[in-house]
Amino acid sequence: RTHKNRHSYVRRNAVLAIHALCKLPKGDLLVPDADEHIERFLGQEQDVSAKRNALVMLTHHAQVGGGGVWQQ
Repeated sequence: RTHKNRHSYVRRNAVLAIHALCKLPKGDLLVPDADEHIERFLGQEQDVSAKRNALVMLTHHAQVGGGGVWQQ
């Protein structure tokens, strides 16, 4: 729900929270479809800072091997 909040700072921080969860050991079990969710978020988001956070998360996830949609 936070990714649809009308306040951009809530959406920005929601992306950072998902990123933090994914960086935990076994974080992919906590949010198994995080990369797909964030990719959809990127397509809909208008706030530049929220988009930057999402891109940072996806880039980091792809670099450490989480990859998902980025490694298909």
